[in-house]
Order: sequence, then structure tokens, then C-alpha cells
Amino acid sequence: MKLRHAFRALAPVVVAALALSACGGDDDDSSGAEGTTTTTAASDSTTSSSADTGATEFVVAVGQTDLGDVLVDADGKTLYVFDADSNGKSSCNAGCDETWPPLVATGDVSVSDDLDSSLFATIQRDDGETQVTVDGKPLYTYAADANAGDTNGDGVGGVWHAVATDGSALGAQESGSATTAVGSGY
Repeated sequence: MKLRHAFRALAPVVVAALALSACGGDDDDSSGAEGTTTTTAASDSTTSSSADTGATEFVVAVGQTDLGDVLVDADGKTLYVFDADSNGKSSCNAGCDETWPPLVATGDVSVSDDLDSSLFATIQRDDGETQVTVDGKPLYTYAADANAGDTNGDGVGGVWHAVATDGSALGAQESGSATTAVGSGY
């Protein structure tokens, strides 16, 4: 009986240690984005050089999913665009950004060699963070995508779409315009 109580007391410590080790840095560059090109953000955005600030680069790459080749982040998570975003401004802020975390950059935006780097830039969000864009559209991940290659966010509310390698929204033509359920989907 004492052993069972000891195990119950120790279990949370073991779980916490495992969780922390999973969050630890990994110097292995096996994100699947072998060749990368660094691009400095264009338009009305500002991005400082990672060499100047000590900030890390951010990588956008191509990932294989059940939808075909799509844009993915450095962890292989599918990237999405939101129909309600316009004029290079994010409409997904407080509350929405918990379900749809913005793809933020802390340094230069790097893209894999098989992508057109001129499509990528950054914008400043309402909260002051720098968000990566493709063809002027802010990029997001989806909290319900647990693993690299998941595409659970594609089509949510008819306004969220995975992004093709040319920067176009997958399925956007079938779902209608941004006026369709703009407030829904998160």
C-alpha cells in the first residue's frame, strides 16, 4: 500500500520531467527543410537579421499530407490561411489565436529551396509580434493538429485553408468568400 502511494506521488514528477525533456532544444537540423534560402521581409514589414539580434531563423518548407504538398512550419505542422484576413492584416487575434496560433518569426524568414522566397514576408500583429505571410496572407497553425502532416484545420468553418506551395489556399474556391461565416471557424 505504501508503494502505491509513493508511485502516485512520483508519477507527476516523472510526467513533468518527460514533458520538459520534450521541450528541450534539439540541435539536430532534421526538420525536413534541408536547403533553405533566407529572405528579408518585404512591403511594410520589418525583420532584423538573426546575425544582428541573436534571434533564430524561421523555416517554412514543403510537407507531404493527405491533401498533397502543403506549406509547413519548422516542425512539419501544416500552415493555414484565414479568409477574413485582408490587406496583409490578421483578423485572428485575442481568443482566435489560441486555436489558430500565428506563425511568428523572431528573425529572418527562411524558406526551403523548392519555394519561391519572394512570396514570403512578415507583418506586425495587433499584439506586436511579427507574423509570417505568404503572398500577403498571414500564416497560422491549428492547435488540433497534433502531429506533423495533420490537416485537421483545412475547411474549418469554410474559412480556414491549408496552403499550397504556390501560396494559394486549398479548397478556397469551393468554400465561398470571406463573407461566409467570417465569425465562425474557431
